[in-house]
Amino acid sequence: MMMSPSSKVLAVTLRIAALVALTAGVHGCERVEPAATQGGTATLTWSPVTRDAQGGDLKGLAGYKVFYGTSPRALYSVVVLPDTRLTTYVVHDLAPGDWYFAVAAYTTSNVEGARSNVVTKNVP
Repeated sequence: MMMSPSSKVLAVTLRIAALVALTAGVHGCERVEPAATQGGTATLTWSPVTRDAQGGDLKGLAGYKVFYGTSPRALYSVVVLPDTRLTTYVVHDLAPGDWYFAVAAYTTSNVEGARSNVVTKNVP
């Protein structure tokens, strides 16, 4: 599939709880961890994205997407966070069991960067 110039995937640096690097469309995250919270919730935290694939100032960042589900290969629940200033999100109402999470940045052209690696949390 050919991508138009406006569809170029930009690289972003994303940290989730443990200073994790995410390069959209180029590399995945090395490590990501949800913060421990009381049952039924998981807190994800990251540093704001500021650089593009060439290391220049990032233009066109629209926000982040939080993906989660009960299988690392089935992260079908998605929360779109259209505020580029957000650096934390709490997922609520998680049923007991293992939950898996990943985060990706997206642009104003709705181009989604690579997802972070998947992490897990057990909700008692």
